[in-house]
Amino acid sequence: MSMFINFGLNLLFMGPLRNGGPPLATSLAVVFDSTVLMTIFHRRYGSYDFRDILRSVMKFVAASIVMGAITYFAIHFPGFYDGHLVHRILALTAAIVLASGTYFAASYLLRVRELNELWGIYGKRESDEQSTVD
Repeated sequence: MSMFINFGLNLLFMGPLRNGGPPLATSLAVVFDSTVLMTIFHRRYGSYDFRDILRSVMKFVAASIVMGAITYFAIHFPGFYDGHLVHRILALTAAIVLASGTYFAASYLLRVRELNELWGIYGKRESDEQSTVD
């Protein structure tokens, strides 16, 4: 179902929004997926703490706004994307690293609970790999 929604929205948005159409269509399809999955979960397992979910979403939004603002100003710095192909590739790489680092730093400062879960999973996997090597 989501694939058809994504495809239809891609066709709808691609003309007027050009390159902005597919990302918007994909984002809207993900919102639809999330809503459907939360509804199915609620029907199968009962209620969940919506306040915790809303709190996490608000922290994600805040971290995303910080990331977007810092990245926006960085990539609009004069001469950032000027130059030869190698310079532009390095600038793009730097923008991606800056955006990722900013998002994780803002998430850490906001004490996003899911970030601790992510580090817990990664740390466990890393320690499991080391124990199999030893």
